[in-house]
Amino acid sequence: MLSRTEALDIIHAVGKEKGEDLIRRFTYYLERIPNTMSQKQSSVMDEINHEVKFMARAVMRDPDPKVLEMLYAIHGKLKKIFLNQSNADLEFILSHEKFGRGGFQDAQQLKLFLEANPSDIQLSRLLTGIENFLTCISYCRITMKSITEDEPQYKIKVLVMDLLPDVIPHISTAYVDRNEDTSEFDSSTVVENILFPDISEASGEDVPKLSSEKLDGRSFRIETEQGKLTFPGASLESNIPVIGHVSGTQPTVFSLIERLLSDGGDKVDAVLQTDEDYKKLTGALFAATYLRAAFHTPAEVYAGYKFYMAVKKNQKVEDIEQLQPREAFIGGLELLSSAANGDGKYGLNKNISLKTAIETVSLDLSNKVGNKQVGEKSSRPKLK
Repeated sequence: MLSRTEALDIIHAVGKEKGEDLIRRFTYYLERIPNTMSQKQSSVMDEINHEVKFMARAVMRDPDPKVLEMLYAIHGKLKKIFLNQSNADLEFILSHEKFGRGGFQDAQQLKLFLEANPSDIQLSRLLTGIENFLTCISYCRITMKSITEDEPQYKIKVLVMDLLPDVIPHISTAYVDRNEDTSEFDSSTVVENILFPDISEASGEDVPKLSSEKLDGRSFRIETEQGKLTFPGASLESNIPVIGHVSGTQPTVFSLIERLLSDGGDKVDAVLQTDEDYKKLTGALFAATYLRAAFHTPAEVYAGYKFYMAVKKNQKVEDIEQLQPREAFIGGLELLSSAANGDGKYGLNKNISLKTAIETVSLDLSNKVGNKQVGEKSSRPKLK
């Protein structure tokens, strides 16, 4: 049986952050967001957060071969549909970059990415580039309804609307307190975006642009006016790192992925053949990339994934189960292990897989988080 120490050694070796990336990120951290230096996190949460980051980087470098197959298919569809669009139209889509923080500097850089053979693109860059552009398209679709025929963006509006004619219900239709938890309150009730400074380049690839804007202009309250825990609040009191709230991005982007894969009469299930394939792709494209996408932790992504799969199976949104933070955290780790390569090539005998290592460490981490429930009374001391 694989020991925790052996598993950590494998994950740390595969998921190690390069020295130049660490220096660059720390400099960015000091220059852009100095106030986060005063944030207090428990030593347990620090340890959990540290190990999850190693897992995420490792998955981006050594994903399951099926993940690569799916990424190549998505890249091919994006290339077919968008490579020959005008720079102006692509710049308009990329103007929604604050919703997809993967780093395309301009339309020409995006075209170089689309034009390249996906097998020649560094894996972490392939993941973050696809995630970024898909997120930009999705939020462009949501915000472009008012564009009229006499505006220059009308042509790209028609293309995007044809590609994604319907938008999946927002996750707040199931997690009904999510919108109310969006806070404009004083700082004593607000979750800081505690993971935002920890943007990592994952494998040291050249990404010339990092967003200088704060995460998304929103914060989420830890507790209600009645002193009851919200999803972010229950997460923090359970030592589960959060960025904000459950992910609405994953369901929206995944609906776009399915439309892309069906373009030209192709069958979605030729690529996404099983529920496990949806899980693998979510783990690689959304959970593992949170270090670069900086929008949702794996736990928050898992809530979005479960919501999407329930809607996909025609479950009524009001009947969709709202996950508690501990369940979401464990599910987020499952996303990472699902996306990891299962081929044995690590350890002394070169017979241990990254997937097995992540599963081993995940069990240990799951035992370190609490089980505070949304709606439970907060134990957080009140500020005077």
